[in-house]
Amino acid sequence: MKYLIFLSLFLFGCNKKKLEEKIEESKVTWTECAYAVGEHPCDFTLVNSKGKKASLYDYIGKPVLLDMGTTWCYYCNIAAIDMENISKEYKKNDIVIMTILFENSNGEQPNSDDLFSWIEKYGLHGELLIGNRDIIKSESKDGWPISGWPSFFMIDENMKLTGGMAGYHPDSLRLLIETGIKSDTGL
Repeated sequence: MKYLIFLSLFLFGCNKKKLEEKIEESKVTWTECAYAVGEHPCDFTLVNSKGKKASLYDYIGKPVLLDMGTTWCYYCNIAAIDMENISKEYKKNDIVIMTILFENSNGEQPNSDDLFSWIEKYGLHGELLIGNRDIIKSESKDGWPISGWPSFFMIDENMKLTGGMAGYHPDSLRLLIETGIKSDTGL
């Protein structure tokens, strides 16, 4: 395989960015996705607080904590306060925190003002994304199984789901994170 890449570089010239993209693409070796523990969850792409697209699979090789909530949810706001502590506690583990907000205080999809307000209140400890309800479906295997706000999911560095929980309790959330960091699900 290395010789094929070298030969193509020799014949067609070196475009470092395109080569890096091809190498990154090769990290995804599975074709199926599901939301059960031990499975690869389906990728999603949402807009972040900087107006750029961000995907779950951008973080292959790092443990990811998904924090899904709304701006009007009391416990989502309490959890947001704790995200700074979690970010510091697990810094050595290179954990990525992806906070996805699905609704603002009016029950509508958040906009950039809502995200900036969230950042102003709680800081930014990873990706802050505008949620799209198309990625959540509590009654089927075709979407993230949200049964309440906030909902948390832990994904290990191999992009395998290690657990999830609805609601917020600091000790339970840390146990969820520890399970994902110590996971040895492998590819």
